[in-house]
Amino acid sequence: MLSLSMIVRDEAERLERCLSSVAEFVDEMVLLDTGSTDDTVAIAERCGAVVHHLSWPGDFAPARNAALTHVRGDWVLVLDADEVLTEQAREPLRQLMADPDLLLINLLRHELGAAQAPYSNVSRLFRRHPAISWSRRYHAMVDDSVAAELAREPRWRIADCPVPALLHDGYRPELLASGHKAQRLRAAMEAELAERPGDAYAAAKLGALEISEGRRERGLGQLPGRRPPRALRTAAASGPGRSQPHSRGAVPPGAGAAAAAAADPGGPAQPGGPADGAGRSSG
Repeated sequence: MLSLSMIVRDEAERLERCLSSVAEFVDEMVLLDTGSTDDTVAIAERCGAVVHHLSWPGDFAPARNAALTHVRGDWVLVLDADEVLTEQAREPLRQLMADPDLLLINLLRHELGAAQAPYSNVSRLFRRHPAISWSRRYHAMVDDSVAAELAREPRWRIADCPVPALLHDGYRPELLASGHKAQRLRAAMEAELAERPGDAYAAAKLGALEISEGRRERGLGQLPGRRPPRALRTAAASGPGRSQPHSRGAVPPGAGAAAAAAADPGGPAQPGGPADGAGRSSG
């Protein structure tokens, strides 16, 4: 059994497209609404989803963990409302989920209209397992818990879907520039760096955001092997949660995104998913 798990808020404009893309692929659709004031809940229920409610806890990780408590499937697919599942990925994913030794399947996501890298690898399809949980303030992920479980139980394996599985339009420059999305992204990244000084992934994402906003030298100062100009180093030293410049490592094929913490640092990164308020995408 495969469950869809989502956290949502005020996603009436794009939710139906997302749910329609998985309607005949998943066995249940379970949404956790964190305070919608539009037609999100009505649209979800019309599409056949079960909707639960939670006041926004202030962080994506606890919201996603709360959403997991409501699903019943052996496997869990996690989507944001600005993502759709591709038709071509369905059969490869079914075959991979039939492997009894797989714990997690990485999904290749096409970043439609993104100013940075056009693809990203996201760990969004995994077994419902008591050891798997979400963590991190910015760009919440299950990677930390999966890495810990792999260390405890070496029999588990991670696989990569061989074809692009998701389409995502949340990185389009006009969306990042709209409202206060960029400011919220920056706040989430800096909060992550304050909590985890030196975190390669958040530093690389912050650097990419700086570059996308035209602050090239400041952005490059966050990336591997680069030191910002002295003025920027001085400013950074007085700011909260600043890290040494480096980037999250690329993961070898077959190793999966959950092993990223063990990979060598390097490679470009684009700004993370929209951290634009309660229940919206965390990437």
